[in-house]
Amino acid sequence: MTSQFTQSELTHLVGFFKRVHCVTFGAPPVSLFPLPQANHIRKSMFYAFANEGDPVVRADKAIVRSLLKLYAVPAPSDPCKVICPIVNSIAPGFVPPRIKKMKSRKDLKVSGEVTVYPAWKIPESLLSLGGRIMLLRPRFQGRGPEDLELCGVTDEMLREVVYGDPMAHAMKLYARRIETLASKAVTGQVG
Repeated sequence: MTSQFTQSELTHLVGFFKRVHCVTFGAPPVSLFPLPQANHIRKSMFYAFANEGDPVVRADKAIVRSLLKLYAVPAPSDPCKVICPIVNSIAPGFVPPRIKKMKSRKDLKVSGEVTVYPAWKIPESLLSLGGRIMLLRPRFQGRGPEDLELCGVTDEMLREVVYGDPMAHAMKLYARRIETLASKAVTGQVG
C-alpha cells in the first residue's frame, strides 16, 4: 500500500486514509527487503513485535529446512578436538566451559589443544519482517520473567540469531507482555 515504486490496487487505496497502520505480533518474514516505517505517510505506525525465542519470526524457508535437518541428525558422541594456538581464535567470545573456571590465562596449558563443540551455521535468510522490529524479552539480569524490556532491533541483527522455542509464539504471551509493558509505561515504572 505504501510503496512509491510499485503500483497495485492497494496503492490506490492509500489516498483514502489519513493514516495507515500495520502492527504484527509473531508474524513470519514476508518481504524480500526490510520494510521500514513509511516516511511519506506521516503519523502511521508500522511495527513488527517479536518475542525473543519465537521461531515463527525467523521462519524463512532456508532456516526452517536447516532446523529440521539439525533436529534429524543425531547429536555428536564426542566433542571435536581442535588444535588452536590462541584460545580466542576459535570463535570471538567463545570460551570453553573448562576455561571459564580458571582464574587467569596463566593457568592455561601451552599445548594448544582445546575442546570445541560442533557449531551450527545459520543459513542466509531471504525474507525480512515488515516494519520497525520490536523485540520483547526478559530484561538482562532482571528480577524475573516479568521484568521485561522492549528493544528496537534491525533486520540484520535478527538474521544473526535462530529461535527455537515454540512456546514463545503463544499469542497469550504476546498479549501479557504488551499489557505489562503498557501498564509500566502508564504508571512510569519503565526504567
